[in-house]
This record gives sequence, C-alpha cells and structure tokens, in this order.
Amino acid sequence: MRRLFAVARWLVDLAVVVAVIACILHQSRRRSIACAWEGRRASCAIEVESSLGRVRSDAIREIRGAAYRSKNVVGFVTDADNKGENALFGTREIAFNDEGDAERFYAFAYDHDPQRVEAREGVERPLVVTAAWLGALLLYAIVSRFAWSELARRRR
Repeated sequence: MRRLFAVARWLVDLAVVVAVIACILHQSRRRSIACAWEGRRASCAIEVESSLGRVRSDAIREIRGAAYRSKNVVGFVTDADNKGENALFGTREIAFNDEGDAERFYAFAYDHDPQRVEAREGVERPLVVTAAWLGALLLYAIVSRFAWSELARRRR
C-alpha cells in the first residue's frame, strides 16, 4: 500500500511539473512588430523575447507593398536582397497570432496607410512570469511535502 501511495504522489508531482512547464512555454514570451513607411519604402522591426529573457531582433527592410494574406500570415514584397529563406523572389512573411493584426498589417502594406502600425503579443516581462511560475512550483513543492507527510502520518 505504501508503494502505491508513493507512486501516486510521484505521478501527481510529475503532472504538476509538466503543467507548470507547459504554462511557462505558452505564456512566458513576448513579440513586438512595428512597421513604418519611410518615403516609398517601409521597414519592420521584429523583437522576440523568450521565457528566459533572451531577446532576438530582426528587421525587414525595403518593403514595397503587400504580396498576399492567408489567414494569419502576411507576405510583404521586398527587394530581392531582403527575401526570406524560402522565397523565390523578394518576399518576406510574418505570422500573427490574431487575424485582426494580420489584416491591419496587410492593409498597411497594400494601401500605404497608416504611416505606422504596431502589434504586441504575449506578456510585457516574460522573465518575471517565468520566475512567478517557478516560485509557484516551489511553493507547491513545500506545501505538498507537508500535506503528503501529514496524510502518510494519519494513515499509520
């Protein structure tokens, strides 16, 4: 019976750890995209911050207009020097989480209006959210050890 109790305790703890890791991976990130027209060409700055606080920046330069929109993906027409990895000619894609953002960026590139457009996805400070989830996991570990030991003591 004790072995079954230990296995059940281990499975519950494992499920909690997996759930916390899934929440960290899903919620603890940030992405901001800002595009602006500069004369007859536009440029976009893309910044992504991971759950560990690592920031990666990218830019799309020399945007001439919109090539296509497919649900949450917008393709921009660029010069051949600025093409994406899988593009044959000068196109770059940005995938959005929200179709409304994709529509706004498509209209920006197609109509050249408004002069500036931005989108933010995720949380403002991913590293703080990650620390909060890990703190909650530590609190769970402390409370559950006390609760499991109290339960085991009562069973004796």
